[in-house]
Amino acid sequence: MAKAVFQIDKGTGSGSGLGNHIDRAPGREHSYPNADLSKTKDNENYIFNDHCRKPLAQAIKDRISEGYNGKRVIRNDAVKYLKIILSGSRDAMHKICENPKAKEYWIQQNQKFIVQTYGEANVVRFTVHLDETTPHIHAVVVPLTKDGRLSAKEIIGNKGKMKATHDKYHEYIKKLGLERGLKSTLSNEKPSAKTLDEFYTQINRADKVRDVELPIPKIEKPSKLDMFSLEKWTQRTNDKIQEQLQETVKDMKDQLSMKAFRTIREVQQLEKYRTDQNLFKELKNDNTKLKSTNKELHDSIENVEKVSIAKRDKQWHNSLSQSGLEMDDDGNINIKKSRGHDKGRSV
Repeated sequence: MAKAVFQIDKGTGSGSGLGNHIDRAPGREHSYPNADLSKTKDNENYIFNDHCRKPLAQAIKDRISEGYNGKRVIRNDAVKYLKIILSGSRDAMHKICENPKAKEYWIQQNQKFIVQTYGEANVVRFTVHLDETTPHIHAVVVPLTKDGRLSAKEIIGNKGKMKATHDKYHEYIKKLGLERGLKSTLSNEKPSAKTLDEFYTQINRADKVRDVELPIPKIEKPSKLDMFSLEKWTQRTNDKIQEQLQETVKDMKDQLSMKAFRTIREVQQLEKYRTDQNLFKELKNDNTKLKSTNKELHDSIENVEKVSIAKRDKQWHNSLSQSGLEMDDDGNINIKKSRGHDKGRSV
């Protein structure tokens, strides 16, 4: 049975790269390698507000400036937008999009879901892509709460709220014959996509997890009539085999390309994490060493001061003594007492 796909991911950057992909920006073809450019004209962009007409990065920035009422300065690594993919199993989506009424209903229901779930003012992109292997919708929303806080954590919620959101989405599109995606349980866990890049692989596994295999083309036995024109039968059979192989190879390239891209990015992120961790450890060790050195210097200075003061006092008393003077307990300098005198004379 065909399954619905609802995928959400957090975005912390400017959104310019995602905008290049969604808007099919000229000169940025590397951001949409799976697109069939001959079909790009069939893509549709829907306008919910003025922000939807702007470049995505600018739209995100402007919507935050417009709706953010928080007192704190927004951190650079804050989640500024949510990336949402809405689709379904490949064959089912092609059937839906081949039927104008079904396609329109699918788009309208997805629009209603996005607006009612995230707020119309927060939608900065809603684009239908029909130029890739599986028809799908890109929705980008800014996670602003009703009281003007930027909080992806509150908008997305915990696992319970996410489950409820998936259930809610299924209610909008179930009339199209799309079942809700499989729910994870202790005995039946289905890995879900963590980023949009995984969508291109997972979307074609909605019915079941399958490995990419190269099927052996079926060759029909020539009929008696074909025996009179074996050359045409051979040409027709070869064309059919080539068509099947091209479709399979394209499917493999699409999936392997996404897996390779994901692997490279994960390696880069892991390397950055390790570098940051090593740098943190080095700084922590240097800080500990500096504290230890600082304490040693402080103790040395105290010892030097004590020795200097004692030496100075000793020299001072010797000098007074040589001059026939002495210092009493109150710090007064007097002439040393001699025989025949009861009192000393203060200096």
